[in-house]
Amino acid sequence: MGKVDYRDGVAIIQIFFFSICLILDILLAIRRGFGRLAYLIGALCLLRLVGASCELVAISHPSTGIYTTSIVCTSIGLSPLTLVLLGMLARVNEYVPRRINKQVWILISIMTLTGIGLGISGATRAASSSNPLHSNTETKAAILIFTAAFVIVVLLMIYLSTQISHIPQSEKQLLYVVGFCIPFLTARLVYPLISDFGNTTQFNALTGNVTIYLFMDVLEEIIVALTCVLTLLRLSTLHSRKSVDEVEIENVRGFAGSGGPILEDNASAKQLGRR
Repeated sequence: MGKVDYRDGVAIIQIFFFSICLILDILLAIRRGFGRLAYLIGALCLLRLVGASCELVAISHPSTGIYTTSIVCTSIGLSPLTLVLLGMLARVNEYVPRRINKQVWILISIMTLTGIGLGISGATRAASSSNPLHSNTETKAAILIFTAAFVIVVLLMIYLSTQISHIPQSEKQLLYVVGFCIPFLTARLVYPLISDFGNTTQFNALTGNVTIYLFMDVLEEIIVALTCVLTLLRLSTLHSRKSVDEVEIENVRGFAGSGGPILEDNASAKQLGRR
């Protein structure tokens, strides 16, 4: 039986924090309004929990299958977070007069899903090769696609920020959260870029420098995931307490003269239509 070391301690940290995040995410999922975002955050939590559990199992029962699962879970962890930020921006987009075309959101989603497929294929191929630390074409293509999608998300955030005066006060928090998360996801993105394209073995989730892995990969995902789920929980609570009149007043103020949608949901529209 192996001995628990620094790297295994990082796995334990992941299990602890992502378990908490998953519990909060389940609470978010059963509330109205943020179901899709909750599923994406839940996907990240499950990926990290499975990956970290495999690392701990490998202490006493190492096998190619366990290492492959761990590599796959680590390599595609960036995609759910990118899609969460994208979902937040898509919601904000509904409140601005100069909306971003729907096809842009679809394109980024397709890019991210393509990156997931390539990431899984590349990680599986790397784990079964004679040199699992060597990056292959699929893993490099995946991280380049994730990078392109992330850059587009940043540009979308900047564009929507120029119309912040049209966004209702409660919804502005989503834009602030995306801005807060960008630096952490940038560091998270730099880690695999150096791992795949740099001439160093220090940037490897399984065998590289553990401290670098902790501070440029693990903590970034924990901070972003917890920030997003706590913000969405708070917003879902605020929305559930609002009356139809409060929703109408807030949206009219946010959209006066903008030509944007006035109502937040169909229920509000139906009730106001009866007046």
